[in-house]
Amino acid sequence: PPIHEPPDSAFRLFYTRGPGAVVGELRSIYRHPTVALWSLWWVLGYSAMILAMNYYQLQLYKIDPTVEFGFVEVLIEVGSSCGAALPAILHSSFFLVNGISSSAIAATSFAIAVMWYMSTVVQDSVQKVYMLNVVALYIFSCQYSVASTSIALCLNKHGTPRYALVFACNSFVALLVSTVILVVSSAHQATVSDYYTVASVQSCAVAVIVPMVHFVNRRRWTQSSLDTYAQLQEDVHLDGELLEITEGVEQDKRSHADRQIAETLVEGTKDTMVGKH
Repeated sequence: PPIHEPPDSAFRLFYTRGPGAVVGELRSIYRHPTVALWSLWWVLGYSAMILAMNYYQLQLYKIDPTVEFGFVEVLIEVGSSCGAALPAILHSSFFLVNGISSSAIAATSFAIAVMWYMSTVVQDSVQKVYMLNVVALYIFSCQYSVASTSIALCLNKHGTPRYALVFACNSFVALLVSTVILVVSSAHQATVSDYYTVASVQSCAVAVIVPMVHFVNRRRWTQSSLDTYAQLQEDVHLDGELLEITEGVEQDKRSHADRQIAETLVEGTKDTMVGKH
């Protein structure tokens, strides 16, 4: 059985209560600071990654037409897997304190921007471009896994587990942005390096916009994130107490059962001795 009952789908909400209900639901979801910050990253950072990953093979081929893509594909898959495992080792405060989130988004996005721009400058070695692309994708995988975890955890804590809807909306907008960039760049006959430069500019924009948005709303959002974190810690504490109580009850049940078995054995022994006499 499911741990949590799923909410009604957006289509059912639209069908039963009208478009105003859907808009209101989306507004209530995106007003949470954690969702807002990571959604800003999602729209620009995710679309930038789509743009770069569409052209990394052409970038490598331009440097060395005999390049073998198997090695870089393996490194990309390994890096993506390692990045997806990152939330398992992070403390819960990383996902819920927005000051940490905005700083992490800015630092990692700027690092990706530098790597993509450097890949257009360092054209003398295919191995260097290999590593620049692989490390950039690894950092993006870390961002993506942390973004998904942060949004889901935040919405679950606020009793609105519609994170699947947020993921779909964010990805749709990101794909729309990347499509517009591709169409405009193609119309201007952009080169592979031009696409990488655009992706680098997008990542730089993330590094600037996200901290700026957090700074403007810092007072209201800081209290909100601390309240959410405190609620999470309280839930963890209550879960621990509940576990201790449950274990205590189970121990009492086992002790009671042991006593019953011992009493049964004693009574059986007495009956046997009486029968012999």
